Amino acid sequence: MKFKLFAVLAVLGTMFLAACGGGGGAAEPAAQAPAAAQPASIAVVMHDIYYGETNDNAQTPPTWTVPANAEITVNMDNKGVLEHNWAVVKQGEEVPEPFVEADNAGVILEDTGLVPGGQTTSAQIPALLPGEYKVICTVVGHYPLMQGRLVVTE
Repeated sequence: MKFKLFAVLAVLGTMFLAACGGGGGAAEPAAQAPAAAQPASIAVVMHDIYYGETNDNAQTPPTWTVPANAEITVNMDNKGVLEHNWAVVKQGEEVPEPFVEADNAGVILEDTGLVPGGQTTSAQIPALLPGEYKVICTVVGHYPLMQGRLVVTE
């Protein structure tokens, strides 16, 4: 009888240790969550019919750079009297001239919305894939004079 009791206790003890992971093996690594998008911000100065410091955007477009996987805050300062926006064109898309948003909205990937003359605002756009993107103002008559480049680095 003592032998049977000992055998039962030994079996139960072994099952208990196995259930608790008492095997002494290496612990499995914890699953890692995907890396969260890091924030990035850019400053966009808007003038009547150009971005940045010079009025030759068609020949020398201003360039903004952000890392891939970065949610982007676009801080816009409209120093002009006309309303403007900052719209990212899909990679590989041609922007027709003249650009009429009602007819050509399909080429736009992201749009910050309109900023009234003399005002400042911020807008969020989601993380973009690495590459180079054309940026335009979609207000009728502003493109191609008002354009730039957004570079998303690896």
